[in-house]
Amino acid sequence: MKTVDVRGLQCPLPIIETRKGLRELPEGESLKILIDNSASLGNVCKFLEDNNCSFVKMESGSHFELTVARGAMAITGSPAGEYCSTSRPPLSGGKYVVVLSTDTMGTGDDNLGRKLMASFVNILTELDGIPSAVLCYNGGVRLALPDSPVAETLAELENRGVEIILCGTCLDFYGIKGITIAGKTGDMYRIASVMAAAQRVIRP
Repeated sequence: MKTVDVRGLQCPLPIIETRKGLRELPEGESLKILIDNSASLGNVCKFLEDNNCSFVKMESGSHFELTVARGAMAITGSPAGEYCSTSRPPLSGGKYVVVLSTDTMGTGDDNLGRKLMASFVNILTELDGIPSAVLCYNGGVRLALPDSPVAETLAELENRGVEIILCGTCLDFYGIKGITIAGKTGDMYRIASVMAAAQRVIRP
């Protein structure tokens, strides 16, 4: 039985992780979800009900456990943010670009940084407004490699019309040109042009 532990996570992350766990679960197997607060419990239960997932709920000490039977259903549902029980301010309008210059987020521990970056990129698909482009240069181009935890997310964004640009010089430097699974190669002129045209540039 696969386990998804969303204890300590704030909405919409419990929904995102639950959806991911269900999509990766083979048909006929079960998924156990560990939740440590009633708000997330209610949100996840609503998401499961909307997707016609049968589940059993039980309380175990300081947390709740949901056991979900994965049947032959499509896991879709509304954007994860819509299941949050607390109100969120809408994103302000305007065209924005995300710049990924490394495969980690923040400074300190690299393993933690990689987890934070994966969460950040995955959440982009759940925002009220997705970016117009994602620019990857230096170590950020490694996020498009087949073994990257966010390569499929970048491919999904690309399929939804987001321009994913990978620095060609950087791909050559790391010896990974031609093996990425998302994005197209661009030069620094293209990267600079997209930045200059954006109303907002986000660098996690």
